[in-house]
Amino acid sequence: MHTTNPNKQNNKYEILKEKCNSGDIKACLDSYPLKYKKPIQAKLNGKWGFIDKNGEIIINPIFDNVSNFKENLASVNLNGKWGFINESGKFITEPIFNYAWNFKENFASIRLKEKWGFINKNGNIAIKPILITLSILMKI
Repeated sequence: MHTTNPNKQNNKYEILKEKCNSGDIKACLDSYPLKYKKPIQAKLNGKWGFIDKNGEIIINPIFDNVSNFKENLASVNLNGKWGFINESGKFITEPIFNYAWNFKENFASIRLKEKWGFINKNGNIAIKPILITLSILMKI
């Protein structure tokens, strides 16, 4: 079995995630612990959405890319831009960002062009984007 990381060829999780990335919803479900209660990333027909622990689609696969849910929100990519959705699939911020990281301690970093800033969980800009290097951002 081929995986994206040759150092992890025998890692069941890596193998299942690769199958999930290829569109195998069962592999998406199997790649998470049974106790996992948050929506699970799943790819269908080349688009990402989310399934529940029973494998039922709960957020339609319309996205180009998605992150895991952190603090009940996930970053999603649609048509080359990033935004955030809640666990019901409702946007808290429309996809307008060039990049978005997951929430941590109620804030997520976002990039508009070459400037980085932060939004809060209500989708409001908490720190206006300014020109900043990624290495500085990683220390915050």
